[in-house]
Amino acid sequence: MQHLADLNFKSDRNYHDSKNSVYWLPNDHPEQERLNLQHHILKSMFGGNVLQSVIDNLDFHHSRLKVLDVASGTGIWIKDMQKDFPNCSYEGCDIIAPKVKVEKSTPIDEGCLVTDASDTTATTTFRLTYGDVLQGLDYPDDTFHFVHMRLLVAAFRKEEWPIAIKELLRVTKPGGMIQLLEHNSRVAGDEKNPFHRAWKAVSEVFEERGIDTQIAFNLPSLIEAHPNARVVEYHNRYSDLASNSDWAKAMVIQYRELIHSMMPMLADKLGITTDEEKKEFLNNLCKPEAYTESNGYYIAMSVKKS
Repeated sequence: MQHLADLNFKSDRNYHDSKNSVYWLPNDHPEQERLNLQHHILKSMFGGNVLQSVIDNLDFHHSRLKVLDVASGTGIWIKDMQKDFPNCSYEGCDIIAPKVKVEKSTPIDEGCLVTDASDTTATTTFRLTYGDVLQGLDYPDDTFHFVHMRLLVAAFRKEEWPIAIKELLRVTKPGGMIQLLEHNSRVAGDEKNPFHRAWKAVSEVFEERGIDTQIAFNLPSLIEAHPNARVVEYHNRYSDLASNSDWAKAMVIQYRELIHSMMPMLADKLGITTDEEKKEFLNNLCKPEAYTESNGYYIAMSVKKS
């Protein structure tokens, strides 16, 4: 498997250095901005951060409700949850050392407790730590009432998904809930179309790295393989990326930045050898017509542990 450090395409982006992970997106400021934009798109698509069945099954106003965000990234999901449900206790973990923008007086380090300085009404804290769900999370069995994980299609090999699901179930309390959300894109039409070319290259990289491109649709069967888990709620949201709707406009920006983040792995497949060619290709991805006959899918589900 080719590691990011071995790429011929010169990039000014910063990437993780874990040799055990197939995750191939950056961990720098532009990528954090993309992830934050993606968060707001998803919140709009699904009408909030938490599916209705999770709210119906758990009392989020209870001060002892424990919530875990796996692969927490920028921490934006937790910070947003704090504003809606300030009485809960929150933890987040990621294979990349946590980076959260707070006041200078609040130090950020692995395992730190962080107060959300952007919201003066928030009274809760959350803890961000290093954690790899594939290597086992540093929590006892049956710790959390609610476990959240999303958008790791580019992070796990196909055979690693059952390991991740088993670990999520392990740290979830009986009667607790898990919420999963994954992405898929379906592209048709002219193969010269910029997004068609880009997503074909993405799919080739996924295949080379052993990634399941259909995991968004395959998750229910992985869940149902466990006798103590069942899918309670399932939603499939998609947008015609060329429709120029509000969702489509936001997703076009997000996809353009996603391809930008992936460019070190895509450049050779796209025949891009210079910065000028890269800039031209990315500029073409800003145009709605680049996404003709292309749909972006986000599938969310809730799981209850018995």
